[in-house]
Amino acid sequence: MLEVANRRSWTARLDPPAVFGFACGQAITLAVVLGPIIGQPWLNGFRNYFSSDQFAYAAIATNVSQGNLALVEPFNETGQLFYPSAWYFVIGLFSRLTGLPVHQAWTLLGVLAIAGTVLACGIVAWRASRLWWAPILPALALLTGTFALATGGYWHVILDRHAVLWGPFGTLFTLNAEVIGLCIIATAMVALIALAARRSTRRRLVALGVIGALIGVTANVQTYSFLTGVSLLAATAAVLGLLSARTWRPTAATALLLALLYAFGDDVSAVAGHLPMFALLLVALSPGAWLLARQRPRQAAVFIGCLSLAASPQLIRTLLGVASQDPFLTYRQGSTDALSVPAGPGLIAAAIPVTLGLALLLAPRYTRPRWLTALALGLGLGWVLMASNDQWGFTQEPYRFWLQYFIVSVLLLSVATAITVRTFLTDRAASTQEPKAWIPTGLAGAAALLLFLASLADFTGFWVFAREQGVFDTTTTESRQIAELGGQASGLLSYGPCIDPLRLKLLAKTQVPYFNEGLAWPAEGDRVKALIGYQRMGELHLDTMRQAGVGHVITDSRCPTQWRFAASDRVIPAAQAGPFTLWQVLVP
Repeated sequence: MLEVANRRSWTARLDPPAVFGFACGQAITLAVVLGPIIGQPWLNGFRNYFSSDQFAYAAIATNVSQGNLALVEPFNETGQLFYPSAWYFVIGLFSRLTGLPVHQAWTLLGVLAIAGTVLACGIVAWRASRLWWAPILPALALLTGTFALATGGYWHVILDRHAVLWGPFGTLFTLNAEVIGLCIIATAMVALIALAARRSTRRRLVALGVIGALIGVTANVQTYSFLTGVSLLAATAAVLGLLSARTWRPTAATALLLALLYAFGDDVSAVAGHLPMFALLLVALSPGAWLLARQRPRQAAVFIGCLSLAASPQLIRTLLGVASQDPFLTYRQGSTDALSVPAGPGLIAAAIPVTLGLALLLAPRYTRPRWLTALALGLGLGWVLMASNDQWGFTQEPYRFWLQYFIVSVLLLSVATAITVRTFLTDRAASTQEPKAWIPTGLAGAAALLLFLASLADFTGFWVFAREQGVFDTTTTESRQIAELGGQASGLLSYGPCIDPLRLKLLAKTQVPYFNEGLAWPAEGDRVKALIGYQRMGELHLDTMRQAGVGHVITDSRCPTQWRFAASDRVIPAAQAGPFTLWQVLVP
């Protein structure tokens, strides 16, 4: 019955109510990613919302927009860049080709990616259900909160160090490569839902190859998004394979391998390192996945082959960097301690997707397709495994995987919800079973709806916070003055007190002696790091500047801390614009 209903819905034409549903979905999406800064100069600069990392990423795009396509540390433009940067290269190239400033390209492409993802989810939800309001569900999913305001008095849950738990809006508003990676993963997964719901074999191999390549591409976009996608695929495939098994042995083997991973993972990682532990996780999930691959060997080969091929550029480059003991990669592997997600706060914050997944699993078994069961259980299994990765030796920012699984889960479950509702309506009309069979699903669904409404308070708190952070306007008089002086500098352009090196890089578009340790390290990392330490204390240290290769310095005459240069310092004024002075550092 579901198969017949789905076949009709996939061939149905768009009607006016559905058009309204799609329009509402896009309006809600734009409200999430643009709403808080409407009325501010959001097209004239970068968002100040958690801007430190975003400005560092934007430095990569800035270099590309200036014609520097080398994979180097973006501030000093030396050393090597192992951080996945494909998206920032896309932004930089788009900026160079169109003439748009990097900040406008960043905003335009980011908003289009999120809107496109919501649209893709809405299309699948509508075509599989023929419910006019189905396209609205993926957009509403972006508003899902974590009950942070109710439990902690703030719009997001604060954990140890910089770890946080917040709704999808907290991540998506940055428009960075992590967002793009998650958009690709969600779109690829919803495409798999479309294949499963349609039950058509026509061009299935081509579709699977494209979907696999999409997931593989995320390795070149953002590492954690790629790991989220692969772990979700592995968990879902494992569950799907185990559901079709005729014996309990594969399930027992999976449980045993996972138990061993948690029991001895820390000991193994102490010898082999953190990153190889992810491969062991895939091994632990392999019994079920292998059963699924054996059922469809050709499809599995095409899917895995395309995924691996698309991911190979970044994977090979990273392996070479690890082998050469690159300081950035060494730092990244050992710098994520105390970023775990406690079980209690993590479960409370995830109450909505957990309740919604439970509602789907409580639907009568005769109406629930196997792929939907596997998706719901796979999301839960993958989420638990990756959000507790510090318990089995991987130790790579567990809270970040919690956040990513939250986003992917609410998007995919919104699509699955529309399909389940359609199944309920079809089953009720056919009157083939007792209505009581749907009561547990109805109760769980109602609970999920009430929880969702209660969680909207978090979004209002986010809105206020994001609006207060505002926008860094690159078109102000001061910004133009810094850009003008930066264009006259040669070599490294250092900065005096009261000048932000992150903003200086974006405005001057030249080399700046600064770097983000979690992004890339320059060739003279120790010298630059020493200089950064003096700069942060407002101390003038010319010897360190010269050792780092500084050719010019820019200062602000309005700053309470002023640097004075004696004749013996051999630092002379080169140009001035407003309160800013460009100094040339001569060779002694």
